[in-house]
Amino acid sequence: MPISELERQLEAYYEQHRNQQLASRLEDAVQTMRKTVLLGARFEELSGGKKSNIEGFSPSDETVQKVEQVKTAWESNQFDRTEDKLTGLTEALDEEEQRIRGEIQGVKHKLSSHLKGLNSLNQRTNRIPPDRIRIIEEEIEDLDEVSYQTDKQFSEQEQSIRKQVRQNVVIELENIENKLMEPFRGSGAEEHVRSLISGGSVQLSSLSDKEIDELQGSLGAHLSLQLRGE
Repeated sequence: MPISELERQLEAYYEQHRNQQLASRLEDAVQTMRKTVLLGARFEELSGGKKSNIEGFSPSDETVQKVEQVKTAWESNQFDRTEDKLTGLTEALDEEEQRIRGEIQGVKHKLSSHLKGLNSLNQRTNRIPPDRIRIIEEEIEDLDEVSYQTDKQFSEQEQSIRKQVRQNVVIELENIENKLMEPFRGSGAEEHVRSLISGGSVQLSSLSDKEIDELQGSLGAHLSLQLRGE
């Protein structure tokens, strides 16, 4: 085989192999962007629509522009330009994914601490089945795990994630807390019980005799001993 023909074959093989790698990297970048948007939708539901320091929970205008540049280069068969732009795009998307994951980690910590307080109260009152506490605990643990399903419309997945976290975490946590707080609602002990749930402490000197009796009567001997010992 002539050297020139061999060189052409090797070059064609190299281009084909490189293009396959570029296509794979481009698909990975798209998946990262989609996961970031889905994580953002989840965080928005957890925070009650508050934006925190995440601007709209979607890739920034600069990142979107980079996506369009890479897409245009790829569709125009400008593979050198695609490769050049793809590196910057990948880095930008990774940064945004880590940013939203950091926000969710903060929410997870707060929710876990709150649930721990509710579980402690439930161990005294037995008003909620333990399995119900365990299920929401698992839901909270998996809040930063998300995957994009290629067989579903992206908008459908986003709405599904919003519905799941709203029903299984936000609303369920509120329902559990409301059920546990029923015996204290309207009493002088309500504020102090909420403080205990949130990880706070109750000073005996700050309570009236009636409030002490209400806490002892509702939470049992264990809390009674704690209060008496302060």
